[in-house]
Amino acid sequence: MWVKLKPFWGSTVGLAPYSDVSYHINALRDFGYGKTNITYKGSGGFTELYWGNGFAVTKNLSVGVNASLVFGSVTKTESIALSNADMVLEKKIYANRLSLDAGIQYRFRVSKKYAVVLGATIDQERKLEGSRESSLFKSTAVAGVMLSLDSNTSRVQYIFPGKVGLGVSVETTRSLVAADFQFQSWSKADFGERNVTYEDVNRLSFGYMYKGNSKSDNYLSRISLRSGFHYQNHYFKLENTLLDNWGVSFGMGLPIQGNRATLQLTYAYECLGTLSNGLVKENSSKVMVDVIVRDIWGIKRRFE
Repeated sequence: MWVKLKPFWGSTVGLAPYSDVSYHINALRDFGYGKTNITYKGSGGFTELYWGNGFAVTKNLSVGVNASLVFGSVTKTESIALSNADMVLEKKIYANRLSLDAGIQYRFRVSKKYAVVLGATIDQERKLEGSRESSLFKSTAVAGVMLSLDSNTSRVQYIFPGKVGLGVSVETTRSLVAADFQFQSWSKADFGERNVTYEDVNRLSFGYMYKGNSKSDNYLSRISLRSGFHYQNHYFKLENTLLDNWGVSFGMGLPIQGNRATLQLTYAYECLGTLSNGLVKENSSKVMVDVIVRDIWGIKRRFE
C-alpha cells in the first residue's frame, strides 16, 4: 500500500518473500559398508515486512529509506536408509532481524524529448539471530511412526549478504528503457553449514516499457506494454561448475474505468542450472495477474 503523506513525501508498507528453501535430493553415499541411499529435503523460507519512505530533496533529487523486519523458519532433513531402519536428522531454524536499506535517484533532462534517471541502492549485510532445534529420529516397525533418539536446541546467527545496485533509464513521453546492475556479496554469507562456500552474484537486467496514452479516447492506445531480460550467476557452484540463471518476461497493462485502475498481465520464463557434469537444469514459466487501484482519497472536490 502506497500513500502520499506530503507533496515531497511518499510512504509504502508491504509484505514480500525474502528467501525461499525448496529442494528434494536423492543420492548414494558410501559409508564403508556399501552404498547407501540418502535423501536431503528442505522447505520454508523468510518473509520481509517493510516500511519504505521516499523524499523529494530537490526538483530532481530524491532519496529513500526502507526499514524492514525479516522473519521466518526453515526445515532441513537428512534421511539415511539402513538395512533394518531409517535414520532421520531434522533441523528446524527460526530467526528474525530488523535492518535498513537506502537509495538515491537523480533525474535530469538532456532535451525537451528525453529525460535520464540515475539511481543507486545499498542494502546492508543482515545478521539474523534465532534458534535451531536438531532432532534425531529412527523409524519403527509401525509405518509412518518415528522414534525420537536425541534432540537439542542452540542459538544461531546467520549472515545474509549485503548488496549494492546501480541503474539508469532513458524516458520519453511514451517510452522508457532501463538497465540495472546489482552485486551481492554471497561469499560473506554464513548459514552455519560446514564445507559450504558461496559465490558472489552479479545480476544484469534490461527492460523496455511503452506507457500508452492515458489521455486518448481510443482504448487500444491506452494499453501499456513491457518486456524485460535478466541474467545472473547462482550463488552455488556445484561440481566446480557455475550455475547460470536467466529469464525473460512480457506484459501488458489494461486500463479499467478510465485510469482509476489497471489490470497487469505478465508472462515470465526462467532458466536455472546446466546439464553439464551431470547437473540439473530447471525451466519454469509463470503467469502473474496484478490489479493496481488508484484511489481518489485526498483529492479536493471542485464541484459538490
